[in-house]
Amino acid sequence: MEYSVERVRALSEMARIALTNEEVEDMRRSLGALHALAEALEYAPVDETADDPFLNARPLDEWREDRAVSGAESRVWLTASESADGFFTVPRVVEE
Repeated sequence: MEYSVERVRALSEMARIALTNEEVEDMRRSLGALHALAEALEYAPVDETADDPFLNARPLDEWREDRAVSGAESRVWLTASESADGFFTVPRVVEE
């Protein structure tokens, strides 16, 4: 599928991504290639005689230790740029 310049610009506007004219052309090619790959995968034959897809999954008897960790003790809060009342705070991106 070919993506028009207008469509790429509309998509970039919705995603709030500023693109130069050169980047729009690159994005057109990338989106077209991605769309072609998705279409090819949609109609790709599936070999149902192959091994079980879960053959290499971890055995069900291997469990990690399950322990409760409060939010204050969790390492995830160390990576937060800002937090308030136990929630992450992020900049507002939706216009009114």
